[in-house]
Amino acid sequence: MTQSITVANDDTLNDLIRSVTRRLVLLAPVVSRRVAEAIINRWNALPPNAVSVVLDMDPEVYRLGYGDPDALLMLEEAARRLERALNRQRGIRIGLLLADDTLMVYSPTPLLIEAGPAGQTPPNSTKASSENK
Repeated sequence: MTQSITVANDDTLNDLIRSVTRRLVLLAPVVSRRVAEAIINRWNALPPNAVSVVLDMDPEVYRLGYGDPDALLMLEEAARRLERALNRQRGIRIGLLLADDTLMVYSPTPLLIEAGPAGQTPPNSTKASSENK
């Protein structure tokens, strides 16, 4: 099993989600448009039980600078159209992404901080994978 301390942001989450071929589990307060698009892409490609999404969706989370309300609308529309479940769990403040055999646990970063000064982004995640590389 490989493990690393890393950065979870829209780029890394998007790349990991788009790489999924068997199962996707996402637990997070909310997501961005880019991450929502990647989830919808996997919903379209994988069997119904292969993707599980659990979000907080509380307006307070958006007020704090997490995620994008349009992303929620995109996910709700796709879930209805594809007859998939978009689950809600109030109070989530961590992120967990299971992408096939890779598990990432992260601390979501408010958009106000991501849009801050340029420079190296500090790690906010640990990622473990059982894949042999």
